[in-house]
Amino acid sequence: METRTAAAESGLNLGCKTFQLYTIAKAYEKYCKIQAILRRYQCPPTHIYSFWFFDTALAATWLRSDYPTARAIARAHRYDVYANENRMRFLPLRQFMLQGLDAVLACSNDGANYLRERYGADVLPMALSIIAMAVLSCALTTLSRKNSKSAVESSDGRKSN
Repeated sequence: METRTAAAESGLNLGCKTFQLYTIAKAYEKYCKIQAILRRYQCPPTHIYSFWFFDTALAATWLRSDYPTARAIARAHRYDVYANENRMRFLPLRQFMLQGLDAVLACSNDGANYLRERYGADVLPMALSIIAMAVLSCALTTLSRKNSKSAVESSDGRKSN
């Protein structure tokens, strides 16, 4: 998995390649910890959320490929959007993550426009991100309540309030 991910970007100078491999290593460590928890509790995810569009978003991308019915979403802020804000002037694996995630929610219209223009990504701007997160939260809460009621109903054959 890590080798395939690293190969997604070619022609990098030594500094950028080192930064890319560092990001992959951080993401892989988090991915393994999450996988261990999911396996221990035999709980396949329905949604995978990364607050940052960085190593945790890469881990979410890998988890998304392991659980194809799950939806993977990442937030994008200033430092994890604009390469020129980084000391290296490089942010690894943007295109790879944009292709592997179901949605990227930018914290600003400028960030959404930048990702669209630079990578051709379908990114939601801030106002729509907030609406999307509210709708997602509401839907998950409703689904959770529905599943809880279904479990109670099925355990004794009667409906409960």
